[in-house]
Amino acid sequence: MKEKSKLRFTEIEGVETSDVKNFPYSAIKALGAVQIGLGVVCLVLGLLDLFLYIFKDDDQLASAGDSTLMTLTIASSPIWCGLWFGVTGCMAACMNKRNKSNLNYFKMTFLVLSILCSALFAPVCFIINIAMAILRHELEPTSYRWMVPILVAFFAFNELVFAIASASICCCCAPIRTTQVRVIMARQVDDSNGASGTKKYPDSMDIFTVTDRYGRPLMQKPSSSIVRSEVIELCD
Repeated sequence: MKEKSKLRFTEIEGVETSDVKNFPYSAIKALGAVQIGLGVVCLVLGLLDLFLYIFKDDDQLASAGDSTLMTLTIASSPIWCGLWFGVTGCMAACMNKRNKSNLNYFKMTFLVLSILCSALFAPVCFIINIAMAILRHELEPTSYRWMVPILVAFFAFNELVFAIASASICCCCAPIRTTQVRVIMARQVDDSNGASGTKKYPDSMDIFTVTDRYGRPLMQKPSSSIVRSEVIELCD
């Protein structure tokens, strides 16, 4: 019966331990909490504005013939933008020291969402609500209904500032480098007695080699994120 020996190759890809220790968890979590709060406030004000339109301003706007204001009100930009602000903040809230394997993914997601907030959603929400406030004040100067879009525009401007700060911190102050680690374990196993009777040769040994992706020995072990094992059977 043929004798077989197995060589197990384990390849691990992770992040540098020093980067994880120096990662600014507190700053990013604080920015995420602020963005969640701003998103909730914009969402509530958007629902309030839509509620007032449906039950109070519908007939008035229709009689005034201001289709632009009606369209902007029905579009409910504070609701959709507020949801986006909240989701962006939630990505920062998901980062913690116990979840090191997904830290880089949450960081990149938070970075991309913050860039979109600062470049698209916050400016659009700000401009639309400023226009709504002006149109409402021209339509009915004695009413204070125009204060709701003004408040939304104020919080959207704050979201713009905090989104820029979040993207800047993720780019400049929170670097995370991935390192590929290769561990080779060579074991010689006797399979002549079947699967249940496998045993090691007396002269077999384990060999551990730890290198980075360039083949240089590592000084520190990175935190493991992906483990991939391949088993190669060699027949004598």
